[in-house]
Amino acid sequence: PQNKFTGKVASEKKDAGQGVSYDERATLSGADYVEAAAFDQKDKVMKSCLETIRSCLLTVMLMCFFVLTAWAMRQMAGITDTNGNLKSLPAGRKYIRLEEPSTRQVVTSVTSFPREEEGQAEDDVESLFVANASDAAAAEERNHELREEEYGIVVKSKNLVFTAAGNHNKLLENWVGPDQNYDIFLVYYGEDEDQFDAYRKSCRWAIQNKGAKIQNFYQTIYEQRLELFNASEYIFILDDDIFFDRGVQDINFMFEVARKYSLKLSMPAFHPNVSRISWKITAADYTPNLLLRYTSIVEWNAAMVEREAMRRTMEMYHGDIIGWGSPHLAICANGEGNQTAYAVVHAVKAINPPGRAQNGGTRELSLIKSYKNRSAVWDGIAREKNCTSQVRRFNYKSVYADESGR
Repeated sequence: PQNKFTGKVASEKKDAGQGVSYDERATLSGADYVEAAAFDQKDKVMKSCLETIRSCLLTVMLMCFFVLTAWAMRQMAGITDTNGNLKSLPAGRKYIRLEEPSTRQVVTSVTSFPREEEGQAEDDVESLFVANASDAAAAEERNHELREEEYGIVVKSKNLVFTAAGNHNKLLENWVGPDQNYDIFLVYYGEDEDQFDAYRKSCRWAIQNKGAKIQNFYQTIYEQRLELFNASEYIFILDDDIFFDRGVQDINFMFEVARKYSLKLSMPAFHPNVSRISWKITAADYTPNLLLRYTSIVEWNAAMVEREAMRRTMEMYHGDIIGWGSPHLAICANGEGNQTAYAVVHAVKAINPPGRAQNGGTRELSLIKSYKNRSAVWDGIAREKNCTSQVRRFNYKSVYADESGR
């Protein structure tokens, strides 16, 4: 009875042009069996073709989705127009520009930095797009516009020179030049618009703000521009009137020595006959081939500070410190007694001019409200933070240069 029933079903399916299973086909005979087998084979081929077409369509749809997503991201980032061409950098976004000596690259903030070999960039600063040299050259023309805070931070190198400047200095002729391997961030606390304009044209960044050098660094860099802080391996904090014997060449060399010897804090030596010498250990030693001498402390009128050493110092910083106490705070933050971490670089010599009041002028630092009691202010802060108020000043071992002078 089962065979009869199956055979009836198979015959009805065959007559209706439907597929017949293998078991059902076995109940047929002769021409009916051959016809049912041929129909079943045709049905399998048709199903296989449909599956292939479906897979191809799905692949095309996924490819279109990824292409459109990438296009939309570039449009939202404001980098390219509808034709894929690089647009001018729009306002309201953060920018970080990297310019390596050999390949100048523009990087725009969105996701992650390019690999180290592509831009020598910090991993913790965000970026999306690296343009070619011509794009970087075009962006250079917009440099002054990008300095304003709403545009974010532009970084040329991992070396930063920071100063708070007034109207009486020679820094533009001494610190600025085509061979400099550092950026200059200048805070102008004066009111002469012509002077400020001259700073803006020559320094990478120039902004206006009142206050002392260390106060301005904490506020304008550490608090407001942490991207720039993190992108700078070494920070050279200079009084605006420090004058180097060889200008840009000396400043470049200071960064080189700091890296080579892994110095946390260092400074140039001061010519004793023409400089204000607060500590004898900072006076220039003219011994031939003397490169540097490790010391217990360095002054902060010309302090080269490694980034993490600066971070530790800023974490302990108190807003009432305007200069007096800064060197001792830095040692407190980074450890006393380290005999290879701090140094005076005697191969680099500079002039630290005497107080301007001695030359008939007014020392601009004296215009700050807490200037007169700055010593007492530091003593109170030192007690609060358990720091040595006055770190003893003495030398450790000396390092001599080889025949090349390095």
